[in-house]
Amino acid sequence: PLAELPPEVQELRDSPERRIFDAQSMLREVVPDLSDEQCEAEGADPAVVRQGVIEVREIAADLDIGTLEVQSIRQRAGLLRETPVDPIVQRESAVEALNREFGNGAYQAWQDARALVARDPRVGKVIETMGLGDDAETIVMLAKKARSQRAAGKL
Repeated sequence: PLAELPPEVQELRDSPERRIFDAQSMLREVVPDLSDEQCEAEGADPAVVRQGVIEVREIAADLDIGTLEVQSIRQRAGLLRETPVDPIVQRESAVEALNREFGNGAYQAWQDARALVARDPRVGKVIETMGLGDDAETIVMLAKKARSQRAAGKL
């Protein structure tokens, strides 16, 4: 079963903006539904998979992640599955990328990214499951999203 939504996330989902830019229609192409046959071939209950796919779209929208970013995340996860990188090397690359992108504000950007991920505990689990927890590109993208959400009063 899906975990309960934190109140801050529910508030985001109840906003007029989210009703206008519906996650299900906006992200259906990049986070596609799976057929019952695909689910059963993987030994999964189609109803549970459908519910999970819907929630993944909502989580992406919670983070303000759009179609191109979802595609980038999926590609990055696939690349890291095919060619794993040592976590220490990834962390060093992440520090360099944050410094390059945010300069003296790199530490705050990292803290903001952590706050964004911590807002909904499932986000961290998804990122870790995809193997992106230490990935520089993913961390910088989340830091940018966090900074934007903080400026908009959403974080």
